[in-house]
Amino acid sequence: MSKVVRTARESKERRHCRGGFTLIELLVVIAIIAILIGLLLPAVQKVRAAAARSQCSNNLKQMSLAVQNCADTYQSYLPPMVGYYPPNGVTSLGQTGPHIWILPFIEQQNLFNTMASYGSAWDTQAGIAYDTPKPYICPSDSTYQTGKGWTSYGANAVVFGNGQYTGSTVTYTKMSNGSYGYSRFPSSIPDGTTNTILWTEKLANCTNSKNSSNNPVLFVSTWMNSNVPVVGYYQTPPNVAFQTGANQTNCLGYTAATSGHTAAILAGLGDGSVRMISQGMSTTTFNLALIPNDGLPMPSDW
Repeated sequence: MSKVVRTARESKERRHCRGGFTLIELLVVIAIIAILIGLLLPAVQKVRAAAARSQCSNNLKQMSLAVQNCADTYQSYLPPMVGYYPPNGVTSLGQTGPHIWILPFIEQQNLFNTMASYGSAWDTQAGIAYDTPKPYICPSDSTYQTGKGWTSYGANAVVFGNGQYTGSTVTYTKMSNGSYGYSRFPSSIPDGTTNTILWTEKLANCTNSKNSSNNPVLFVSTWMNSNVPVVGYYQTPPNVAFQTGANQTNCLGYTAATSGHTAAILAGLGDGSVRMISQGMSTTTFNLALIPNDGLPMPSDW
């Protein structure tokens, strides 16, 4: 009998001793979890950044291929920097830029038709009644806002404006109707489509911009406006800079290609490929890639 009582007492004592964690044990567990989170967070951020770059690269590829398809459809003419398209063809969309004209070639025919029904592609006249197509939005562009008609990409004005290299600068072909263009594909790109940029990243909204007169101005890349987001016009090659790791308050706006990616900026080339331009590339090389007809070999850092 006493043995049974003793066994029951021991079992009760064991149950009593089997309590929760001590305060020290809880603190140790919390410290371990905090260390693991600290180790995993940079890895997660790197994965997210890589995914954003991949999506951005895919967007530029679609846009570059769309330019080729435009040219194939319209007797080798590229869309103008600003103008009617096809050349001298007066359309209900009026004079506008390449972001508009390539819409049917990035599976946005319905959007293109809707804009045409308004009688204008300019948001100042038609109102912002359109959602920006996903190919025009880079996930790494922290300045982008929906419902404003903004875009994360700028067109190379030297190509779409039919720019001519004079040996020291670039002049643009301006037609009598006020438009800028028209280049032919690929005859207007004698330097080679693999060495010529069509599109670059360009943050949607810069509050630290300066215009061609070096005066501060709010610059917004509005893809459906007459103020076409471009690179290489307000400050023409060989003076165009590019900026990586940019944000709304430090980006260069009018004068540069700008990217929210750290250490690199993406560019869509004439052959439909995408080039990652590292921040270590020289400005000279970048400018040579903007000019399609300088006749100069690309440096080794291209």
